[in-house]
Amino acid sequence: MSIAKAPWYLIQGTVQTLEHAVRNMQPRHVEHILHSGVNVNEPIDQEGHTVLDAFAVEHLSMLKRILDLRTSPEEKTRIFYTNQENARRVHEILTRAGAEMSTPENARFGTNQLLA
Repeated sequence: MSIAKAPWYLIQGTVQTLEHAVRNMQPRHVEHILHSGVNVNEPIDQEGHTVLDAFAVEHLSMLKRILDLRTSPEEKTRIFYTNQENARRVHEILTRAGAEMSTPENARFGTNQLLA
């Protein structure tokens, strides 16, 4: 069973599962994983990026994908509002948990592979 289909209460909390839940804008999963004790600011890669960095990249990507959809304005609007609500909830959970973006000082190699 993939994490995307697993019930939120069965997901083991690791920084990798947190990153996956954040990238997929799954608020219930994010909240559960954080409650299991995962450090919201633990690096997710060798460059020292955090899940808040991943959130920012995924949110931008999501917006670009929605703009490029070839569907009716009504359907595109519905998809936009649904995705924005999930992103808002994930952002709110991360904010409450004290999530921080990485900085050159805490990035180990100073490269930005997160956007690649």
